[in-house]
Amino acid sequence: MTTMVNTPKNLRAIDLNLLPVLRSLLKTKNVTRTAELLHMSQSAVSEALKRIRLQFNDDVLVRVGRNMVLTHFAHTIEEKLDSALKEIETLTQAEEIDLLSLHREIIIATADCVIVALGKKLIEELRIKAPNVHVQIINVPETHVLELERGEIDFIIVPEPIVEGNTLYKEPLYKEEFICIARRGNQKVSSPLSKDEFSKLANIGYRPEANSAIRVNRPFKDGWVEQLLVPHFTLLPFLVEQSDSIALVQRHVGEIYSRHFEIDIIECDMGIAPMQVSVFWSEAHQNDAFHRWLRGKFKDFLADDINFIP
Repeated sequence: MTTMVNTPKNLRAIDLNLLPVLRSLLKTKNVTRTAELLHMSQSAVSEALKRIRLQFNDDVLVRVGRNMVLTHFAHTIEEKLDSALKEIETLTQAEEIDLLSLHREIIIATADCVIVALGKKLIEELRIKAPNVHVQIINVPETHVLELERGEIDFIIVPEPIVEGNTLYKEPLYKEEFICIARRGNQKVSSPLSKDEFSKLANIGYRPEANSAIRVNRPFKDGWVEQLLVPHFTLLPFLVEQSDSIALVQRHVGEIYSRHFEIDIIECDMGIAPMQVSVFWSEAHQNDAFHRWLRGKFKDFLADDINFIP
């Protein structure tokens, strides 16, 4: 037959704030020392001990001569209490991740003009530090903010006006400025290029929709004419390099292209205001340790090619 020495209590009847004090008292067996360790006054610890004794119906600490010793009940709960509080404390501590052994898939919705700058560093960083993390890039037109809010997409990286959502988190990455690219040594193009001069030149543009394909001589606003309209941004340098046509692109993209193609950067004044590009994520991933690590890396990935927002 089992005999209960102490009256059992419902957890809601126990002041959980007293448990850290109790754990310290069981270890130190000293009110003054516990007060020092917990940065409390001695009177506050003495009052807490009184409440502990009432809640557990046990003296917990008793004086024997000049020393305080644990009661039998205190001995029986000391190890259990310490273990339970350590488990609870892990809930409030930052999650530790082992990047090398982490297996995970990340989905990023963005445009290829962002991946031009982001991709190389992203590949290098993951290959070295998180080789089992796989990243899938999807087009922004195929996504919806609801998918991001539900956590089905990890990140959306786009100019801020494109994404609206009061529940989303965001971090500014960089501001997009626009320039023109032209075949290296193209005598028909001068720098800087005015809006009027631009409108008189054949140019190549792009539209990301899958059904846009290539459209010939499509009238553009203000009298501009796009000689070619292509569905992929990365086609532009190939076409510009082989023709007298020019293309309007983000500055960071043009600078990258100029390092790999026979292309010149042409300064121009098209009246296009810089656009702030940000990374967006949802509440579902806010406290995700790997997400925090990757979010902190985005600006590092862009640093070599873009003057990002500090």
